[in-house]
Order: sequence, then C-alpha cells, then structure tokens
Amino acid sequence: MSWYEFTEWFQHTFDGFLNSKLCMPILGGIIIIVVYFMYRNRRRTKFIGISDINAFSVTIKVNMKNIDIAYMMFVQLRTRKIGVKFDDEYDVISEVYDSWYSAFQSIRELLMGIRPTPNNKELIDVGNKVLNIGMRPHLTKWQAKFRKWYTLELEKEENNKLTPQELQRKYPEYDQLISDLKSSQDQILELIDKLEAIFT
Repeated sequence: MSWYEFTEWFQHTFDGFLNSKLCMPILGGIIIIVVYFMYRNRRRTKFIGISDINAFSVTIKVNMKNIDIAYMMFVQLRTRKIGVKFDDEYDVISEVYDSWYSAFQSIRELLMGIRPTPNNKELIDVGNKVLNIGMRPHLTKWQAKFRKWYTLELEKEENNKLTPQELQRKYPEYDQLISDLKSSQDQILELIDKLEAIFT
C-alpha cells in the first residue's frame, strides 16, 4: 500500500468513525478515563515539609511513584539505633556508631539505585542531606578519636571490671560527645517522623 493509498484509507475510516453512533460514547469514555487518572494522581500527591534539620529545609513531593523510596528510607532509619534516642544508662557508643555506619551505607546504596527523575529529586536531596549534614559531621568529628581511646582503654587492666557503659563515661570529652550525638540524632528523628507522615 502506497502512502497516498494509506492516507485515503485512514481518512475514509476516520470519517466513518466520526459519523458513527459509537463515536461520542467512545470519545466520552476516553475523556472520563483521562480525567479520572489525572484526578487520582493529583489526590495522591501530597507535600511533606521538613525544616530545622541541621539548618536545612526541604519540601518532599510524594506521590505513588516514589512512595516506595520514602518507605525504604524510613525503614532504614527507624529500625536502627539512629531511630531510637540515645540512652545514657544502657547504650554503648561504639555499638551506636556501628549502627549509624550501617544505616549510612544502606541509605547510600539506596540512593545509588534511585533513578534521578523529577519525581524522585526531593527524596534524593533529603537522603543526601541525612548523610552529609545529619550524620557525617558527628561521625567525622567524634567516631575515630573515640574508638581509638576506647580500644586503648579496653586493654588496661584497671578497666577490666568496668562495664562498657562505665568505661565510656571516662572519655575526657564524654559530655561534649553525647551532647553532639543527641543533637544530631534529634534532627534525624524529626526527619523520620516526617517520612512516617507519608504513610499515615
């Protein structure tokens, strides 16, 4: 069939369709379906405002296309020690740091697997800020020097009868470390609560 024959056939068929009794019901149905999906997607889009988290603010636009990403970030944070307030009496700092490091790796891997589409931009931005603003500063400042001190102290005979909690309280900058840890964690907990609002 030549191009001319095809255009003649298409015009004849289309004219016949427009003149048929089925034309208006079919077109009306198509319009209704399009409007329905547009309305549904609009209804399922909501905005979650996040502010005062280590001096950054962001608004997450969440819809059905990226809600799974938000949920995975939420789970990675909520199910680790980073998602629970530090307990001065029972928590061990080195275990907390292990948990933070695992969460850091998991969220980074999750971010690497997210397609950089407009729908995911806000969540990618939040994930990056959780790592680079919420977690990294504290870990960079305190983790290495505390672990070095703690490892050396464990080898001292005078500390053999001390519990890990008692030993870590001997750290010369213990109060400053804990204050900074709790401050960073409070900001991360705020983020977790905002992510949780997506699902409730």
